[in-house]
Amino acid sequence: MPVTVAGHAPEETNAEWGAYRPNLHAVWDTDIIEHFTRGETPEQVADELESKFKAEIPVWDSEPVDIDAWVWQSHRIAQRIAYGRLPVKVPMEKPEKVDSCSADNHVANRMLKLHEQLGNAYVTTAEATIQEQLAKAGARLADVLNSLWP
Repeated sequence: MPVTVAGHAPEETNAEWGAYRPNLHAVWDTDIIEHFTRGETPEQVADELESKFKAEIPVWDSEPVDIDAWVWQSHRIAQRIAYGRLPVKVPMEKPEKVDSCSADNHVANRMLKLHEQLGNAYVTTAEATIQEQLAKAGARLADVLNSLWP
């Protein structure tokens, strides 16, 4: 989904695939993480997240390994935060199996017409959510590995 963020309007990067940059997926998966990690090493980021979420980690550790529950929790976060806090609500569409945005009747072009502009409040909320999810993922991965090799 093409978005404007930090004053950067989306530009088409691949007409055949209907790809734009910036897009919501890349903002969440890369841009915000690069912003808050400021070039730190993965070890430095892990240490900061462990310190920031020190109180929550024992709670996460006490929960059973339940991948289905984790997936649904992430889905609800995406609904509530990633999509729910967008300035312009994205209309629901019937799901279709596709290989690219252009194969879905050019969904990216339809989304471009929404003129989504991610402001500071959205990015700040996303950053906090991403940090918590990364910390939670690290704790959960450690629990899974520890259960396999005690």
